[in-house]
Amino acid sequence: MKTKGILNMAANRRIVWGGLVVVLITQSSILAQIPSDVIWSDPSSTDSDESTVSFGQHHSASQVAPIPSIVTLQELKHRVPGRAAKEFERAVKAKEKGETEKAIAYFKNAIAADPEFCAAMNDLGTTYLRLNRPDLAAEQFEQAIAVDPHNAAPYSNLSLAYLRQYAYADAERTARRALELDRGSSRSLVVLGVSLILQSKFTVEAERSLSRAAADFVPAKLWLALWLVGKGEIATARDQLRTYVAERENPGIRIATDWLQRLEAAGPWPWNRAIPFLTIW
Repeated sequence: MKTKGILNMAANRRIVWGGLVVVLITQSSILAQIPSDVIWSDPSSTDSDESTVSFGQHHSASQVAPIPSIVTLQELKHRVPGRAAKEFERAVKAKEKGETEKAIAYFKNAIAADPEFCAAMNDLGTTYLRLNRPDLAAEQFEQAIAVDPHNAAPYSNLSLAYLRQYAYADAERTARRALELDRGSSRSLVVLGVSLILQSKFTVEAERSLSRAAADFVPAKLWLALWLVGKGEIATARDQLRTYVAERENPGIRIATDWLQRLEAAGPWPWNRAIPFLTIW
């Protein structure tokens, strides 16, 4: 009976900490902090409607120069018609200016001119993500995957779209596929770690995925704090959040500060005091 009581207490603690993690997430905009992966191009490599251009570089919307990536056979073989390339260039420029509706129209024109234009499908999907339309985004990523099933970026983005739709098991499955294709993808590592946490799987794999991603994506450290909360290591989670908040240039400072204040207000956090605390959030 004593052993059974201890097991029940441990189960109750997992429920409490898992519930706390869900509350922290749902009352913040942290999911929006995860960036999507853009397949970029060099529009200057085409100068007429009759010319063609290859699109095979990955680019983050927050970076200036393309970053190295695995180039697929489809990217090497496929030649984008000049008309489609020009529409894509217009879409990229409109997106950078914040002219979202124009960008969408241009991306659609590019896809109409080239139904195998994987980059345009993917980047139209990332535009929909910016508009918080993960349903429409997922459709584009699925089309891009159908065209090029060996390209990691659409899988990575599709996993993020699933996260935004609260389809955590699908996000985990798709992030794993993205990592099979590109093991160094920080975005896919983040989504894998986050999807595990959101399923209350506070595993070593979740911690390792987020730790690896943190070198390139600083907000992954916030998710590591949530992993600690889910494990019931509240004091360590507080310490990690204090360190994060102290570095004022870190993104998501408002979220981190809010979480830290909530954790500090809770006192020593014995498991049987956490349940009433959760109900007032």
